[in-house]
Amino acid sequence: MKLEPACVIVCPTRAIIAGDIDDAESDISQIIATRTVAARKPQKDTRPKLFYAGIEGDFLQPSMMEPQPSHMFAEHPPDANLHANEAHRNSARSKPGAARVVYDVAHPQPWGLIPAFYLWTKSIAAGVLMVAALLIGLLAPAHPAPGGRFLFTTLAPAAALLFTGITTILLIADLHRPERFYYILLKPNPRSWLVVGTWILILYSILTAVWLAFGVEFPGPVRLPIVVAAAVAGACSAGYSAFLFAQAKGRDLWQSPLFLWHLLMQALVAGAATVILLVVFSGYPHIADATDGGRAIIRASNLLLIAGVGLSMLMVLGELLLTPFSADVRYAAEMILRGRLRNMFWFGVVALGTAAPAGLLVYALAVDLSVPLEVLAAVMSLAGLLIFEQVWIIAGQAAPLS
Repeated sequence: MKLEPACVIVCPTRAIIAGDIDDAESDISQIIATRTVAARKPQKDTRPKLFYAGIEGDFLQPSMMEPQPSHMFAEHPPDANLHANEAHRNSARSKPGAARVVYDVAHPQPWGLIPAFYLWTKSIAAGVLMVAALLIGLLAPAHPAPGGRFLFTTLAPAAALLFTGITTILLIADLHRPERFYYILLKPNPRSWLVVGTWILILYSILTAVWLAFGVEFPGPVRLPIVVAAAVAGACSAGYSAFLFAQAKGRDLWQSPLFLWHLLMQALVAGAATVILLVVFSGYPHIADATDGGRAIIRASNLLLIAGVGLSMLMVLGELLLTPFSADVRYAAEMILRGRLRNMFWFGVVALGTAAPAGLLVYALAVDLSVPLEVLAAVMSLAGLLIFEQVWIIAGQAAPLS
């Protein structure tokens, strides 16, 4: 016996009809087959099961709605300019023929600060070994002094393990039921990128622990595979979130094909900045010594950081300034470039996190010794990266879905 929901039973006009749409004999299947019905964003491949009869599909799209400055029975405080502003808005409707919103309820955004911190700590965790692997390949002929070797054998993998652990804690804390995290291991759904990402983080942690346990002082045939495997796992750790976010099919900003490359560039920025800080705070008195490997490491990290912040910002600006592929992306881009997120983006991301670090590092490379400026540039780039993650999380959820 199938029981109908209470809202269906008590509605005298049958405004709501529930049933099995896979049963061709059911009332709801007959209505869908014989009447004009519409669904919300069927092109998103989310297989919607809620259909609206007697309404045009455009009226279900939030981007086609014209927001109103007030609603019925709503009161505003006295304002001499209020009516003039309302008249101006009503006379310059941005969407001719758009439906008018007469009732609306704000819905809280499901993702807040934790995902932004999660992306930031994961960029550091993944990037530090990616950059360390690059530096090993670039500086191997130089045979850095003990200070340089200490970075590769101990500091870099230890930092990667630390921030991977913090990332895991944040990931669990953001779950609706964090006590069920172990289901990811015991009852995994391989189609979920949350599950796949967890496996990737576990693999990366294992490779990082092996690197830390043995350092890079492996015999020749063993060293290269461990370093390369850890770097590849780091890149996967940094990039899998692009596919995780893309599973939110209704959030167009996160469907960008450049999102994966954003994350890889962010890992390069975070890794280079972290390496600079690790070298400075572990062997500052010897940084100026040309015979020590520390100075060569910082110089190479400076170049990687300049390239990373530059390429990352070019991709972001290109994506926001070029013609967006949907109305929701245009809405998010407007919010970032000219809306309520503009100060965070232009001052926090562009100025603080990109232009200032790049300028300081170019000067440091020119004078060949400016450790305080290099430290400041590294800290500013990490701060700008964290601000960008927050901007991206907020803007991606800004466009209304209903």
